[in-house]
Amino acid sequence: MLSLGMVFGILTVFAQPPMGGGMGPGGMGGDMEPPTFEAQNVAGILFYDYAEVVKKAKVKDADQQSEVATLLMEYNDEMGRISKMNGHTFLELDQLVNDQMQAAFESRNFESMKGNMEKVKATIEPIRKEVEAADVSLNEGMKAVLNDKQWAKWEKYQKKKKEEIKPQMPGVGRQGGGVGGRGQGGGRGGMRPGM
Repeated sequence: MLSLGMVFGILTVFAQPPMGGGMGPGGMGGDMEPPTFEAQNVAGILFYDYAEVVKKAKVKDADQQSEVATLLMEYNDEMGRISKMNGHTFLELDQLVNDQMQAAFESRNFESMKGNMEKVKATIEPIRKEVEAADVSLNEGMKAVLNDKQWAKWEKYQKKKKEEIKPQMPGVGRQGGGVGGRGQGGGRGGMRPGM
């Protein structure tokens, strides 16, 4: 799953000068901006689009589609509940970390962030456990509904969606940009069946 160590690792990469000098104005990385921290993404919260899941997993049977729709609605509702319950916390963490990241980027002193990263980790960990429990429940339901071929496609799709919300360095990794970018399909805001 996601690790705050990964976020800290991203930050420390920017603290290291590239082969040819520092990263100040006129240096190789002068135009780089700090990645955008999104606590909701670090917690692993995402929403699945029913139509996209059915298409990617090649679910053609109407009864299966109905069961998948029910599972995804329940999952998306649970993610909405978790997100709403922790919305204020996410906003506070986003503000704290992004402000500190900006200051650390400008000063090239990332040491000051270590203490707050521990606070972030401690705050997000219980939320992440709730999300993981919902993921387990969803996957148990999907495994009971889908055949082996569909299940393999679902696992591949789910892994891709989770990768899209992982913190990454700007311009590295996924299509559609750097950190905070969503690539294709995005991590949040998927439509629910019947909408």
